[in-house]
Amino acid sequence: MAVKSKLKSAAIYTDALYAGATESDELTKIYQQVRQLKDWRDEDWQQLYRLDNPLWPEAAKYDILKTVCRQKKFCTGLLNLMKILAQKNELNLLPLIAREFIRLYQQKHNIAEINVTTVMPLTKKQEQRLIEKLEAIFHKDIVLNYTIDSQIIGGLVLECGTYLIDASIRCKLNSLEKIMKGTQ
Repeated sequence: MAVKSKLKSAAIYTDALYAGATESDELTKIYQQVRQLKDWRDEDWQQLYRLDNPLWPEAAKYDILKTVCRQKKFCTGLLNLMKILAQKNELNLLPLIAREFIRLYQQKHNIAEINVTTVMPLTKKQEQRLIEKLEAIFHKDIVLNYTIDSQIIGGLVLECGTYLIDASIRCKLNSLEKIMKGTQ
């Protein structure tokens, strides 16, 4: 399937999932569950992608999907989407659907998702101050995703969509090195 075709199919499934979640009053619940998909390991995805094999009987695929959804505590709407994707051998679209669903939900609910990289976890007080500052900048509710990376030495790196704020010590040292070499 061509990339454009995959994106178009994913957009159609996303719209259907969003509409169904809205009708069934499970929109926030499904949003939280779809966010969990982002945290799946490669092994989780590989197990799911095996169900795209057209030789597998649909009953077996559905039993496996029910088990996975029960283990992950996914609601019926998400199970039904996965069942349809498995029937059409399109489970590989699920990461695209998840990403687009999250984007759509956040757009409609005025939420900005920001990736924060630090050397060590922020304290609750630091986290609250950071959220307040970011809400003032973006004029949106903020959802933070944390990554710990000792390579930045200190400070933090913020990423939101196409915005990048690198206030890490590593960045400052790299800038200083360029100045000292005369390349800046």
